[in-house]
Amino acid sequence: MVGHLPALLHPDPKSVLGIGFGAGVSAGTFTRYPGIQKITICEIEPVIPPASTEFFGAQDYRVALNPKTHIVFDDARHYLLTTTDKFDIIASDPLDVFVKGTAALYFEGIFSNRSSSI
Repeated sequence: MVGHLPALLHPDPKSVLGIGFGAGVSAGTFTRYPGIQKITICEIEPVIPPASTEFFGAQDYRVALNPKTHIVFDDARHYLLTTTDKFDIIASDPLDVFVKGTAALYFEGIFSNRSSSI
């Protein structure tokens, strides 16, 4: 639902930012929408995308191997504050605020229209 709802509600999405790779299922849903031309996934841990593809490739539509996908290995907050890229959709699974580093993602600028990334 993290992927499908914004893709269905946006009138013409072309670019997506997924915060965190996880199993890749949320990001993988965007591969089902032909109008989406670029899927950027910000993941802090480089071992996650290949491991997820190995174990969940059928479920995540092998999003890490999709030519539309670009994986950025960076802290998501840092990436959002420094990138010049613009995104029609920014999607993130709920993050546990008690896990080190995740609370920094919960600031007003990330998911508002005032953000320079939207």
